[in-house]
Amino acid sequence: MKMIVKNDELTYREVTSLHIYGKDFEHIDTSTLQRVTYNQD
Repeated sequence: MKMIVKNDELTYREVTSLHIYGKDFEHIDTSTLQRVTYNQD
């Protein structure tokens, strides 16, 4: 897994290898999350 945190943002990339019914598959999951803040006055 590769994870990068920069300022208010987190980005990740994960590679999963699967072996199903005699075949190899690779699944890549990526996402970027951003911190959100609310002013609760």
